[in-house]
Formats: sequence, C-alpha cells, structure tokens
Amino acid sequence: MLNAIIVDDEIGIREGIKLMLPWETYGINHPACFANGILAMEEIEKNNPDLCIVDIRMPVISGLDLIQRAREAGYDTTFIVLSGHDDFSYAQQSIELGVFRYLLKPVNTDELRDVVSSAVKYVKRKLTQKVYADKYKSMVLEGRSTSNDDSLEHISIRRDGIEIMLHDIRVKQIIQHINTYISQELSLVSLAKVVFLHPNYLSNLFKNETGESLIDYITRVRMEYAKELLLTNLYTVKQITEKTGYNDPRYFAKIFNKTTGVLPSQYRSQSDREKK
Repeated sequence: MLNAIIVDDEIGIREGIKLMLPWETYGINHPACFANGILAMEEIEKNNPDLCIVDIRMPVISGLDLIQRAREAGYDTTFIVLSGHDDFSYAQQSIELGVFRYLLKPVNTDELRDVVSSAVKYVKRKLTQKVYADKYKSMVLEGRSTSNDDSLEHISIRRDGIEIMLHDIRVKQIIQHINTYISQELSLVSLAKVVFLHPNYLSNLFKNETGESLIDYITRVRMEYAKELLLTNLYTVKQITEKTGYNDPRYFAKIFNKTTGVLPSQYRSQSDREKK
C-alpha cells in the first residue's frame, strides 16, 4: 500500500478531500492530514510518503516552499498542487519543481479521482524502476551475474493488447534495462553491451523472441511514456523530449506524429477537450 498526505490550512478542504476518494481502491492507506507545511515536512522526513496533495497558499510556509524543501532534502514524493488562484507564475514554479499536476479550486471530484489514479500509476512506475535500478547496480558493483535474477522471472511485454511471455533471460534483461533507463541512450550497440552479445545477434534474438524489432519496441515504449507525460499537462514538449530519451524536440515530434497520427501538442489538446 502507498502512503499519502493532505496539506491545507482549511480544515473543510482537508477533510473534504479525505472523504472524497476511495483511497483503498487506489492502493493507498487512509491519508494523514496537516494544517501547514512545517508539520507536513516533518511527516515527509519521518515517513517519506509516496503522494502529497498540497494547497499552494498557506501560512508559515507555502505549498511551493514545502515542495522545494522536500526536493532539496532528496525526497521523491509525488506532489499534486491545489490552488485557488489561476496564476501562471504558480503553475510555472510547480512545473519547475516537478509536481505531477496543478489543479484549481474548487476541485471537481471526478477530476481529482482521475488525477490521483494517474498519480498512483506514475508512483508505481517510479518505484518499479528504482527497485530494478538499485538491484541491477548492486549486482554489477558486486561483480555478480544478473542472469539468474528472480526479478526477471515474470517480465513480459504487451503488444496490440496481447501479453507476450518471454523466455530468454537476455531479452528479459534488455526489457528491464529499457524500462529502467528510458530517458538515456538506448542504441542497439549500447544494449548489446548490457548482455555481452554482438549487436546483430541481439537484434535477431529480440525479434525472434518478441516478434518486434528492438528499435521499434524502444520507440513504442517511449511514445507510451510520452503520452502519459503529456496528459499531466505539467511538462513542456522539450522536457518530455528529454524524459523520453530524445535530444531534438522536432525529431521527437516527428516520431510522435508518425506513431500516433498527431503532434504532441495536438494529442494534449484532444485529451483536454475530451475531459471537458
């Protein structure tokens, strides 16, 4: 179960949000509530919650100050910001601090439920990547082989809505590596070094195992991740370009358009219209 906190100086809003959502349905423990950022920061330092819904304007310290303190202290809590003011500067600062979503009060119940649901998926993705990355790095530093890693046992991929079970341990390692380092270089040559294979051999092995070329798979995973980030409305196309492992926003937009049939900005606009 994930842990969450709600931070707002208005008790009605705190309790309202607390009662608004079916927390256990999302896999979240019943959230603790705090009236100001000082108390919330103490809770973050003590229990490192996975998710925090925080008001942007509060006495003592603001929601943005709380987020900045948490970031500077190294905490990776996912923040959803609430604001009673449609102020671009607040939204811009929220983006710079990497908050998951910026919502205006009064919060619509359905909208909040959708955002929390998306945030939970985002948190779980981060946690999975961290576990894989830490375990992988540990094994490499200790000079141990990753070929018998139990965490690879149930790795599979989905294509066209169908789950494809994988059998070759080296292909599973590559899938794990891609999921963990999606924002980094993922060329055929660099991936071949991960499993100590010749690039051509890895290319054929991956295609035979999955029915999909390695490059096509990487592109597909990156585009799915890009769509998730676009739906948060918090990142610019340039930032999403970097987060999905590309260097040139124009090239990223070209690949996104080829894959989805629309440009990144159009995809975001269509999603926004569908929510209204």
